[in-house]
Amino acid sequence: MATKKTTAVSFAGGARPRNGTLALEWPLEVDGVRLVEIELRRLTGADMVALQDIATREGFDDAELFALVCDQPAAVLRALDQDDWLALKEKVLDFLPRRFREAAEFLTRAPAA
Repeated sequence: MATKKTTAVSFAGGARPRNGTLALEWPLEVDGVRLVEIELRRLTGADMVALQDIATREGFDDAELFALVCDQPAAVLRALDQDDWLALKEKVLDFLPRRFREAAEFLTRAPAA
């Protein structure tokens, strides 16, 4: 059986940006490097498989899910200041697939008073 040649694939545009940034109000220092913003990106099909795996676990960690969208690992995201964490939760919604946004919006809502 012949091996298929790997094809170079990239996105060719779209209605919305695939990437974005979140400027941190409370920057962190990670491994001696100042972190002032977090890069976000839309998910690929492979990322969706990981997202579904995370989301189906009982008591899954939001930071693990957000790390799929961000350029930082879950451990760094967990260390964010509370205001930056809430801003990240809202920003992540823009980068999730449509069918996950409504369910994910529940995570960003403030608790009822």
